[in-house]
Amino acid sequence: MRRGISTVIGTLVFMIITISTLSSMLMFMQYQNDLLMINTNVLNKKINIDKIDIITSNYCNVNVNCKLTVGVYNDSTHNINILSLWLIDNRTSNVIIQRDMNTYIMSKKVAILLDEYNLRDGVYTIKVVTNDGSIKEKTINIPSLELNLKSIVTPSIRTGNSTILAHITNMGDSTIENINVYIKIGNRDITIASIDMLERSQSTVVTYEIEINSINNNLTIIIYAEGINQLGKTIRSNEERIL
Repeated sequence: MRRGISTVIGTLVFMIITISTLSSMLMFMQYQNDLLMINTNVLNKKINIDKIDIITSNYCNVNVNCKLTVGVYNDSTHNINILSLWLIDNRTSNVIIQRDMNTYIMSKKVAILLDEYNLRDGVYTIKVVTNDGSIKEKTINIPSLELNLKSIVTPSIRTGNSTILAHITNMGDSTIENINVYIKIGNRDITIASIDMLERSQSTVVTYEIEINSINNNLTIIIYAEGINQLGKTIRSNEERIL
């Protein structure tokens, strides 16, 4: 009888130990599964974070009256909403613009948030807030040159044929397309070269042969370039006098 009772007790103890072990294993597996789900959610959140670039374009007239255009390029793999735009004058820290909005931008597309806004020259900070709480900030100087041109002429005398070499650099926030290089002789503008596109910070050199001695000595020769940026604005480089 005692032997039977001992056997039953031993079996019960074994079953309790087995159940406890299985419960611990199940709890550990559940913990690992929950941890995996948390890590996956965090990873997905990082993957889906809003990635944007602030693109600006500006110009000023002789009276230092300037116009600023602000756009956003959605570099994310998903569509985003822009909720707020801020423009701050760095000289005074005054908020010039605080504009709530609900601007929808598809992936890899550009939207203009502020179009040719009138302001003075100076230093400004732009802030853009997206619907996931991301804040993008950019400091800009106005005026600033988007398309820079440097040129030389060899030989630099008004005799015979000369070669114009123009080094053109994209110094703006965005890609510049459909760039034409011109020389201005008196009142005539002559296209001497065309460039399909320059990415940010990209540059190129164009050359042009010109018969200098066929041009009236009283006429000046000026070279410049024009193109279209990602905001759809026609931008013009600095001008350089060749002769």
